[in-house]
Amino acid sequence: MQQRKYTKYFCPEFSTGNRRTYPCNVVREGKEKTCYQIWHDDWDSGNTILRYLLQEHKIRNRPLPSRPGKKRRRRAVPNAAAAVTGSEPWAIVQSVQSVLEAVHKTTGLVPYGEPQPTHEWQNYFDDAGEYQFGRLANCLVLGCDCLGKIQYLDATVADDFGDPVLFANAISRRLVISFFVTVGNYDYGFYWYFYLDGRIELECKATGIIFSSGHPEGEYDFATEMAPRLGAPCHQHLFSALLDVAIDGKKCHVDKLEVWRLPISPENPVGNAFKRVVTCLEREGDAQRETDNKLGRAWLIASSEKVNCLGRPTGYVLFPEGAPLLLAEDDSSINKRVQYATKHLRVTQYARDDMWAAGYTPNRHPGHAGLPAYAKANRLVDGEDIVVWYTFGLTHFPRVEDWPAMPVDYTGFSFRPDGFFDHNPTLDVPEGPNGKEFSENCVSSGTSIVAC
Repeated sequence: MQQRKYTKYFCPEFSTGNRRTYPCNVVREGKEKTCYQIWHDDWDSGNTILRYLLQEHKIRNRPLPSRPGKKRRRRAVPNAAAAVTGSEPWAIVQSVQSVLEAVHKTTGLVPYGEPQPTHEWQNYFDDAGEYQFGRLANCLVLGCDCLGKIQYLDATVADDFGDPVLFANAISRRLVISFFVTVGNYDYGFYWYFYLDGRIELECKATGIIFSSGHPEGEYDFATEMAPRLGAPCHQHLFSALLDVAIDGKKCHVDKLEVWRLPISPENPVGNAFKRVVTCLEREGDAQRETDNKLGRAWLIASSEKVNCLGRPTGYVLFPEGAPLLLAEDDSSINKRVQYATKHLRVTQYARDDMWAAGYTPNRHPGHAGLPAYAKANRLVDGEDIVVWYTFGLTHFPRVEDWPAMPVDYTGFSFRPDGFFDHNPTLDVPEGPNGKEFSENCVSSGTSIVAC
């Protein structure tokens, strides 16, 4: 494998002409026709600089440039992210380290656990074939949805007749790429965080009006009494994130990471030892996994083409939250139609049309579409162009405090560099206007980037 040369980490020009192109351009402020806008230097409350250039929906920021997009069936998503190395700012780019070629939430499901005939049918597909997140976007308002210095982007999607519909201020970009959507009685906010230390995080915020119905007298296992004789059924919110990974190139592999404690032995005489165990997931059939918090299970997505200065593959680790998967019985109709929600992790070979975790029309399909069909061939995923699918979400037992308007609940995941850089990439963060390089928040977290 080729060893990547590392010099300095900064943010020059980055663009993606198409899915497989990562051009390296000469960037000198004001001297390139395609870079006619100036660089913006915005200071957050932690005195850490946010430098970015916005041009034609391409966001070039330090250290992970991205290009957000929005489609009828999807929410706002980064279409590409990469880290860039070079000799000095505004100089010739020496190399572009790709991280993600595309990432978005493919399917969302809200299944209810109330067995009565009036509720047993309630299984809402948020954005794949039924509600379609893209066209339910909210127009963001300064001071309400985002605070601070904000750059808004408009979005255009097609209506039912194919005509364009403009959503003003549908996407905001300050320290995050965010999007808010109203689906029935629920509001979902999706926030992609790009941190100076290379982390990428997705945070989903769920709020809205709790679905309510009549509540029987006495104790009832399947709903919470919110007011006298008024109940709210227990339910889940389960999302599938598609990560079209490109860690330093197309060819990648996935390793399962676990921590094991060791028995007392000559190698471990006092019984204090524990170690990390790495298992490669070679085929699609092997790469269908659940989390295990007792073992600290996580998944390393690493390059099969390049190594870092220590000779190890450059990589990113997907840290799961370990929330419950789909709780519906295996033989139920909804279980057959959302098989993606029965595993936390799945890995498939990249195919252009394999885009929807539950299939293209899950609300009308008899079952086993989407990921089960994609992985049926049990293709090789070790050293191939792969896609990582991750299921995350909430299991909601309503509280009295959720009525009548629900406080925000949170879910999401973290994608962190592991051997991707040769050292801490935040060491050259510019000083703030008061002469301090780091705030108290920055010392504890490695970066002071916060959400708007």
